[in-house]
Amino acid sequence: MKIKFAALLAALLFCLSATAVRADSVAILTSGSFTVDREQGGPGFEGGFEGTLDGSIPFSVSGSGGEVGMPFPCLNSACDPGFVVNLGGQASGLAFGSGGVTIGGVRYNIEGTFTSIVFEFIAPDTIIPFFSTQEFLSFSAPFTFGGGASVDGFGDITFAGRGVVDVLLVSVGETETGNAYRLQSATYTASAVPEPATMLLLGTGLAGIGGMIRKRRKVKTQ
Repeated sequence: MKIKFAALLAALLFCLSATAVRADSVAILTSGSFTVDREQGGPGFEGGFEGTLDGSIPFSVSGSGGEVGMPFPCLNSACDPGFVVNLGGQASGLAFGSGGVTIGGVRYNIEGTFTSIVFEFIAPDTIIPFFSTQEFLSFSAPFTFGGGASVDGFGDITFAGRGVVDVLLVSVGETETGNAYRLQSATYTASAVPEPATMLLLGTGLAGIGGMIRKRRKVKTQ
């Protein structure tokens, strides 16, 4: 019986250690921005983010490049009235002309190495309005990070965090049901994620306020 238990325990420990080895590191991105625009005759993109890796290691990632099939709102073709537009986007692979990641002060460039970056921004849909005559349309929405990096000599890193996207579309002509639009610029700005302790304090504070209100109501009814 003891031998069976020991064998079972050893198998369990092996599975747990294998899972730990396979798990990606996680980078929480809390500041920085990424912009796609046509200002320089593009489209092109440039930006970077900072945060922490696995809870404590200083981390940053940056990149710039041009269009290689990047899926951003109304970037590759005009959006007609009634068209459903996703405000998210992605830049990866050959889209990057330069960039890299910095982990604990050590820089890993994508040029000439096997390091690669995927910026993915997960955001909601919106709709191009009918019968619009405006030259510009602007949209803002929250987004969450997807994607990550594969760092030569380090391993895989998953990006996490959240922020706000600001999209500006410019009219490219009229249709029978209003103006059609293409992307002028899209900026994804990271924001800090509340720490668990901060969220706990906030929850405690709200609970305290609720208790005070109930107490006052009781006094009034008496």
